[in-house]
Amino acid sequence: MTESEKLFEEIFSEKEIYFRRVPTSSPRTPDYQVIVNDSYSYWEVKELEKNDDEAKILNQQKPEIYSVDSTRVENSIKSACGQFKDYKVTNYPCVVVLYDSREFEIMDVLFHQFVQTAMLGKAEYMHQKDGSLVEIKRNHGLLTKRKRYISAVAVMHQKTRKMVFYHNPNANIPLVSSDLLKKFEDQFQAVFKEKRLEWIRV
Repeated sequence: MTESEKLFEEIFSEKEIYFRRVPTSSPRTPDYQVIVNDSYSYWEVKELEKNDDEAKILNQQKPEIYSVDSTRVENSIKSACGQFKDYKVTNYPCVVVLYDSREFEIMDVLFHQFVQTAMLGKAEYMHQKDGSLVEIKRNHGLLTKRKRYISAVAVMHQKTRKMVFYHNPNANIPLVSSDLLKKFEDQFQAVFKEKRLEWIRV
């Protein structure tokens, strides 16, 4: 069992949410099936570990805080999507859980923003005369028009033992206000506000 799976099971056990591991098989499978009030959902936990370049940084005598716009966030979501499709559960709510297990010095300090961008695309802005920014274009993200079976992407934290949920506004089966997610405090939904996309707490 990985560090991320152990933490996931501890959090769900503490919140008295019923889950079971999906038996590993071929084709690929998600990690967990979660059942609340006869409602089923499927969850895949992805753990980000340090790569060779990051290991070199840690070996420096005085490593500095380091952050790159890593493609690993996007690739982890893509991989999870493939597992849901292979297991043929795309008619149920599916949730991708990301866990950054890297040392503090090499963690992406903008990890949550990378998740948002991977989900709904990178925006381009224009300065107004009053100094404000207006979103003029947004490139498609992984969940802009596709993968509507992904209900949310969650970021899991070891120290706080919390999960932060970013709901997919294009999901076929949203989990916003569901009995399951009522047990979690930190949830955000993307909405268009004043001509730009904003993540607001729900």
